Amino acid sequence: MALTLVLLWTRPGVPPEVQAIQSIFFGIFLLVLVIDLEHRLILHVVTLPALAIALLTSRVTATPASAAIGAAIAFCTFLGIYLVGAMVYGSGAMGFGDVTLATFIGAATGFPLVVVALLAGMMTGGVVSFVLVVTRLRRLRSKVPYGPFLLVGAAVALLWGQQIVNWYLN
Repeated sequence: MALTLVLLWTRPGVPPEVQAIQSIFFGIFLLVLVIDLEHRLILHVVTLPALAIALLTSRVTATPASAAIGAAIAFCTFLGIYLVGAMVYGSGAMGFGDVTLATFIGAATGFPLVVVALLAGMMTGGVVSFVLVVTRLRRLRSKVPYGPFLLVGAAVALLWGQQIVNWYLN
């Protein structure tokens, strides 16, 4: 957490009010990370107020429209994954907490950074899961908490997302 705060507060050209709000987001990320790793739960009592905070502070961090679009993209994407996972693998393939976490991340990053957050999280999850299966630390049908990977994607998007978008578009 200390390292992320240093990274947040040393970025050139980022207003202090944005840094302060993003520091709150990173505190929420840490809380979700610890609970998900220890208990395999993402609590709505954390993600829903966090979503409200992200939407209410979006006038400072991005725009309300950007936050709403980001939340909608993340919600629809992960609701689809949740429903397909339930149909293919049965109940418990992915928890609904992952859907609400993704929605919070979408509101916190806004559009277009939500795309960076989701892709970075999915890629991280895929690579780590592949390594776990290949090294036989997990089996193909083993359950692995997905929240930490979403949080990595969110951190990447908040710290370097705009540079990634600029690089991709240019």
